[in-house]
Amino acid sequence: MSGHAYVYDLESSTRYVLVRGRVKDVLASQGIPTMWAPLSRGWHVRKERAADASAILEAAGLHVHHVGGDPR
Repeated sequence: MSGHAYVYDLESSTRYVLVRGRVKDVLASQGIPTMWAPLSRGWHVRKERAADASAILEAAGLHVHHVGGDPR
């Protein structure tokens, strides 16, 4: 799989990071729970699982970009 994934450390949330990209199937197959956020147009992942999610996405062949702050 190729492509890009963007991980945003949300300042407005103390529990979640926002992950954008075609990542749902990859994360679900590895047991990482996600929650769709329609207003942010991305997937919420618990902050304690963010490092696991990044490593899994990189292993799947995606280029992972870490971005600070909200995407707006």
